[in-house]
Amino acid sequence: MCYTMYVIKQVLPKGRKGVVIKMIITNEKVRNIQQVRNLVWDTNKPIKEVVVLFSKKNWNKTYTGLQRMYALNLSSSGFNSEGSGQAIIGNCLDGSDQNVRLDMYNWDVEAAFLNIE
Repeated sequence: MCYTMYVIKQVLPKGRKGVVIKMIITNEKVRNIQQVRNLVWDTNKPIKEVVVLFSKKNWNKTYTGLQRMYALNLSSSGFNSEGSGQAIIGNCLDGSDQNVRLDMYNWDVEAAFLNIE
């Protein structure tokens, strides 16, 4: 797989303390949450956190970038390559939605942010 990676220095959004995002992955190959999971599985470095920005076109209503960003729970069954679980759980960064089963939605992904150790 080929991904475009950009190194950045500060976290997005500003309210997240103590986290520095090391790579932003934006590419046509990462279009949905399952492809983000595959990207995490294929990454050869330890990952502290994954944040996904979902595309504006998923909703008729306008949401801010923060309202469309979810931090993924890397301990959920969907990230266990040895198990048969499919659940990919995430929390919206604006605090409005917690423990959302993101694999149940067919939302397009705009970008994935990986916090690499």
